[in-house]
Amino acid sequence: MRTVQETLKMLDRRDLVDAFARRMGTRFLELKWQGSGQMTYSKLKKAYRRSIGSFLDDLLELTPRASDDGRIGIIFAFPDLERYEIRHELIFEDELRKKHEATEGYAYSFTDWDEVMGFLVADNGFSQEHIYELMAEVMYEITWNGFSWEDMKKYREKTCKSMDEMFGSEEWSEGREENVEPEPSIHISLNERLDQLKEITEKVRANKKCCRELYDAAGVIYYEYLRGKELERVLSSLPSSKMKANRGN
Repeated sequence: MRTVQETLKMLDRRDLVDAFARRMGTRFLELKWQGSGQMTYSKLKKAYRRSIGSFLDDLLELTPRASDDGRIGIIFAFPDLERYEIRHELIFEDELRKKHEATEGYAYSFTDWDEVMGFLVADNGFSQEHIYELMAEVMYEITWNGFSWEDMKKYREKTCKSMDEMFGSEEWSEGREENVEPEPSIHISLNERLDQLKEITEKVRANKKCCRELYDAAGVIYYEYLRGKELERVLSSLPSSKMKANRGN
């Protein structure tokens, strides 16, 4: 597997910038050019591509590093057919080997960019077939509140401070339920999800119509099924022995 940074470097730059621009849409304009006044479409397009290119250069100049806890992060993609979207998640290799398709996904919006550049990109077919869209998703994930790491650090510090103030407040402590045990997570295998889909299909055929409740239930089950299948493929692509992080020098 290649790292995120290695993958970014090997892709066609123009196509990558275009993929990221499509993913960003107008949010890039809102963040980048607030109060900049009117611009012609031609100038706006050039400025748009130039700014994205500059952001990409910043990512490629970073020195990737391993996570502080030594865990190996893997970015993978899977389809969301209900929304006609490509979804992606960060998973960890040790969890994937233990939990297989029940592996949890993690957000990484506030993760240091040099660490993100050191995450591995999954070799499963779907991820590689949609590699430009997947890398655009990664770039989108880390630019929620700025196109420089300094902007992101400021927002992260501000957010952490706000959360500390909220969860450390007397009102929060008094209103919180004490000694509440979290509900145990229930793992449903891929075969069980297929059985659920068959059951819903039979209900639809019996009623000769598809009510919204059945449609929504089928969408959730199929989403989890497709995610689980791609996780299985990522797992099968891993070497038999535990991987070592492939980081830059």
